[in-house]
Amino acid sequence: MSRTRITQTFESLQARTVEEGDCWIWQGYSQNKTPQVVDYPDGKKKMVSVRMLLRQLQTGQPQPKGHYGNTCGDVRCVNPEHTIWKSEAVHMKAMQKKRKVTDITANKLRKYRVESGKAKLNEESAAEIRVSQETGPVLAERYGVSRGLINRIKRHQSWRILISPWQGLFK
Repeated sequence: MSRTRITQTFESLQARTVEEGDCWIWQGYSQNKTPQVVDYPDGKKKMVSVRMLLRQLQTGQPQPKGHYGNTCGDVRCVNPEHTIWKSEAVHMKAMQKKRKVTDITANKLRKYRVESGKAKLNEESAAEIRVSQETGPVLAERYGVSRGLINRIKRHQSWRILISPWQGLFK
């Protein structure tokens, strides 16, 4: 037995929010901090941005593809008055810049912890973990860190600033 397909309305979406000042705080599903809802454009089930759908229902016109952020700074806010559209290229450029700043901050913090003796690992121990053939639980117990950190080191997701024998060859 198939379920009835419910078309989203402005009122049905607004009913799933809580007003805090001017903001409409979304109480439903979010993916990557972006409020999402199931809709059936063209008769096919699809997850869509709540902000985009609310603007579309408010204006009565299809909205362009891209990223729908907000101006108030609350990632859960879906008030159409706070919604701002960015092209995908502009959004991705901003995300890359944000990631670089985050990586730089994380590297500075790691360097401080290593130099002050507050870190559980240093570059040498991280390099040993990366090349070790032992299992994650054994390494985690030996170094006093989580198995998740061991796995991230082995996958080159953590301690990426380790000295590489190829460093400086391809500039």
